[in-house]
Amino acid sequence: MDQKHLNILVSCSNDEGIVGPILQGFQSWISERTQWTILNPAIGNFPSTWLEDPVRHLKQVDFVLLLGMGTDELFNHLLESFRGRVLTTYVGSCFGNAFWSVGPGQKEIGQVAGHCFLESGRQHFALGLYVEGAEWQEERVRGFEEVIGFHHFTCDSCLLPLEPWITISSKGDMFYPVSERGSLRENVFRWIQELPAKTGIFCVNDDIARYLLSVAIETGRDIPGDLSILGVDNQEYLCESIFPQISSIDMGWAEIGRRMAQIIDESSLQKNPIAKRETVNSLSIRHRGTSLPPDKRHLILYRAIQYLKQHLQENPSLEEVAEAIGSQGQGRILGNLFSELYGQTFSQTRNQLLIDFAKELLASKNLSNEEISHQCGFSEPSSFYRWFKRSTGKNPGDLRPN
Repeated sequence: MDQKHLNILVSCSNDEGIVGPILQGFQSWISERTQWTILNPAIGNFPSTWLEDPVRHLKQVDFVLLLGMGTDELFNHLLESFRGRVLTTYVGSCFGNAFWSVGPGQKEIGQVAGHCFLESGRQHFALGLYVEGAEWQEERVRGFEEVIGFHHFTCDSCLLPLEPWITISSKGDMFYPVSERGSLRENVFRWIQELPAKTGIFCVNDDIARYLLSVAIETGRDIPGDLSILGVDNQEYLCESIFPQISSIDMGWAEIGRRMAQIIDESSLQKNPIAKRETVNSLSIRHRGTSLPPDKRHLILYRAIQYLKQHLQENPSLEEVAEAIGSQGQGRILGNLFSELYGQTFSQTRNQLLIDFAKELLASKNLSNEEISHQCGFSEPSSFYRWFKRSTGKNPGDLRPN
């Protein structure tokens, strides 16, 4: 089949740690599609006259990869004139049906971080966040808290300003914010000093992870034995130009680039392609020097708690849980792990998980008392009421919404 000739404009940011893998994946997929012309200023394949009047020359373009913001004029023109033919990795918004938004699921990123810490035996958790909340940041935090929430662990936050901020070039040059030598660093220093041992710090990107690590080194805390730090994006020039090197979540940008090329190929035959948000999850942990790999004992316990959470209504016994996770006949060993690593018995853990689950149900306006009792494994509401009062000191009705 003859392939349609396509002119594809690539608008890149300076974030080469992300853009580079995306373009590699994109170009690896189109290597045999000789009828595609890539117009990319970053590699010099870009007519100089376009820089003088990019909006006028965009008439020659079929699709746009928007991997970095341009001028407002260019951006608005793309939004109005290229509906369904602009692909971006911008997180959290698809501009209606104007732009394709292709990237990893933000909640899944937080979930991967939570699993990483739990499987390596972290018992406390902290967040490195921007002060100004953004949709992508909130989604990552929500996924993280969903994973660690049922373990009733504490989760603290360190809020850092969005601007002015640290920027680090690919050469490793670091430019500090205006408040670097003022109260910001002093507050972060004190915050890190006060974190309990075995804390996992999930940072919403590698920039914040690097900053917090630089302060943690000054405090003398043991990394990663005392504190674990995990970033996001796996930008090598950020993660590997400091010691210890930063562990990070690899987003699978090359796979995202390949999917962008496939979307263009599929959409090129459509007169008015309709854009959408498409999730591409190729997430993995790149363990370096600031995190611990999964520990077998913690991994067994983590799987046991996952099973408990999913089968609370059945009130499974210790032996039943052991068998379900592949440790048949080792109930006593599993019980000892609960006591040794969590400081509470299997029964106490199961009861606490059921309390947390009941509280979630009681906060819902859509469930009756009878339905809540049944979902918690009680045949009669009166039995549920007595158990909840004995376990929490409160009546279930105290938690019902008005």
